[in-house]
Parts: sequence; C-alpha cells; structure tokens
Amino acid sequence: KSNSMIRMFRNCTSLITINNFDKWTTPNGYADTRSLFEGCSNYNDPRISITKIYFLSLSNCFNTASKFNQPLPWNFSADTTSAFQNAHAFNQDVSHWSFNANSDVNNMFLGKSAANYNAQYLANLYIKFAQIFIGTGRTKSKVFSAGAIKYHSSGSSARAALLADGWSITDGGMI
Repeated sequence: KSNSMIRMFRNCTSLITINNFDKWTTPNGYADTRSLFEGCSNYNDPRISITKIYFLSLSNCFNTASKFNQPLPWNFSADTTSAFQNAHAFNQDVSHWSFNANSDVNNMFLGKSAANYNAQYLANLYIKFAQIFIGTGRTKSKVFSAGAIKYHSSGSSARAALLADGWSITDGGMI
C-alpha cells in the first residue's frame, strides 16, 4: 500500500476508464497525485469522484489530458501547479476546493483559451482566492495563470484585490 500515485497513468494514451477508481483508498487517507493523468489524452472517466482520499498535490495531474472534463469533488490541500495546463476540454468549477493560504496555484490553467472555460468559473475562483490568500502572510509565490480564459465581471473586484496584494495574474481579460 502506498500514498503515492505519482505518474501512475502518465502518458497512457489508451486509458479510457479505471475499474473501481471511485472506491480507491490509501493507508493514511491522503495521496500525492502529481502527473497522475498527465498526457492521458483519451481519459474522461465520470467515476473519478473519489471522496475517501485527501489529495496533497494535483501538480500536472491533468496536464495535456485533452479530453478530460469531469467534476472533481475531491478533498484537496496544497499544490495545483499546472494541474489543468493544456487540458483543453476541462470546463468545471473548482472554486469549492479547500485551498489553504499557501496553496500553489501557479500555471493552473496555462494553455487554456476563452473558448474552453466558463468565465463565471474563473470569477468564482478569483473570489475564493481573495478570501483565502489576502492578508494571510502567504509564503508561496503569488502567481496565477489562467491562460487566455476570460473572467466574468462578478470576479473583477476580487481579482483587483489580488493584484493589489502583489499577485501576478495572467488571463484573457474580463468579458
């Protein structure tokens, strides 16, 4: 038994589904899923909703998983660096995740376009980030890339507050 799922299915271009994946557990209840589905260009299994595991890292987890577009009701902690980079089909709201003051969100959506992500979802994420990151003594980098995704005006004040707090934000602008 292991808590590591690092690169477990990396570059499995023929991977479409995983039997009983929604029932997986780990010995201590947490897992590191860095690059778990990176490069799995055909993976889009709807049974990915694992709720018994606390995920420590999603770094590169769905990077270039070009067909993946499923809701992720995961318990999550720290690192989403490049989690959905070039995951062109992914269009889900992740603002419900349990980010903490030092969650690394750098390049989370790098390579995504305005055409393939809901502007309200990005606005929701800016609101969540402002609530969690501002005034916390954050020690991680203050960098977030949403690629060319545009954000809804409902997130403009939260985005402005993040910028005022020293964040560097890349996105496609407001719609």
